[in-house]
Amino acid sequence: MKYTLYILLAIFLSGFYYLFVRSPVISGYTAKCVCTQYFENGRPLDDIASDDFDLLLLRIVRLSIDDKEKSITSSVLGMRSRTAIYKQGLGCQLLQGKDDHHIKLFDTIDIVLNDTIDFPYGNRIPSTIPSNVNSVKLAAVAKKAFDKGKEMIKLKTRSLLIVYKDTIILDVNQDGFTYDTPQLGWSMTKSWMNTLVGMKVLDEQMDIINDQLFDHWTDDRSKITLHHLLTMTSGIDWQEDYSNISDATEMLYMSEDIV
Repeated sequence: MKYTLYILLAIFLSGFYYLFVRSPVISGYTAKCVCTQYFENGRPLDDIASDDFDLLLLRIVRLSIDDKEKSITSSVLGMRSRTAIYKQGLGCQLLQGKDDHHIKLFDTIDIVLNDTIDFPYGNRIPSTIPSNVNSVKLAAVAKKAFDKGKEMIKLKTRSLLIVYKDTIILDVNQDGFTYDTPQLGWSMTKSWMNTLVGMKVLDEQMDIINDQLFDHWTDDRSKITLHHLLTMTSGIDWQEDYSNISDATEMLYMSEDIV
């Protein structure tokens, strides 16, 4: 009996230590994600909980919403809470302590696409698709991409957009999402940025071999070129594991310059 208690105590302490070490990452991730979905996208909390997080995570995470301050505070069983705040035009920012470092949004130019011009130069979507596109198979693809509600493993597809020869032939969204709902781009954003830079290079407005990109980079960083950034040439040891404590999760949720 005594050995059984020791074993149970060891299991409990191991589990507690596992959660305690990772609690800043878990609470930081949930605070940031819920903040974005709740304040930026205006989604109900129940939908966020069911679509964005698994059941185990919901059982250990405690959330507090401050609609007046537009902030979300998250903790793991009450431990090591993290807070994310929403700023109009900037989005949600995970705080380090209570300091937001007075982060402000750069002046931007709002681009409004013309509704009378077809995509991609305007915002109008043709009412018909090219004759060589099989509409039946296209509909089957759309149906297969989204959850039906009874699957054990959820696809969690938010939107499906297919462009064929500069024409949008399919644009389907999950309930609660529309074509103008902001969504996480993850690494797809890198591809978009590479494309935009490539267009500037083609127009001879940028050169990817240029270094000294920023005036305050006066140390070895002055040798970094645009090509290095586009190909993510780091030259340092880097561990990218989002399921554990790694360089990536420490940078995103535990470092001072998390913005």
